[in-house]
Amino acid sequence: MRNEQRWCFDIDCFGLCVCSHILLFGTYMELVQTKGKKWILKEPLRRYWQTPLWRLLFDSFINAKAHDLRSYTKTLSDIKQAFEMHLAFKSRELNQMLLNLNTLLPSRKI
Repeated sequence: MRNEQRWCFDIDCFGLCVCSHILLFGTYMELVQTKGKKWILKEPLRRYWQTPLWRLLFDSFINAKAHDLRSYTKTLSDIKQAFEMHLAFKSRELNQMLLNLNTLLPSRKI
């Protein structure tokens, strides 16, 4: 995308990263290129933001290769699965917290 090459599906990947970055940071995404020609976020992810998930999304989509649709499809599937697993785990945790809260509330008298 940033190398002035032809675009394919990678424009959608870049757009998803931009939207995600704005939701996380509240600012437009800025990138820097490493010595290995890989693009990374200029601003580091916060440690409490589930960094492995977000790093997977940003690293994979910012550096997507337009000519490799099969690899892109596999990566997209892996990212989707990782986010779904995390959300499923967190929903169980949240449900457990709500159940604990419900058991405490009736026992308290005002």
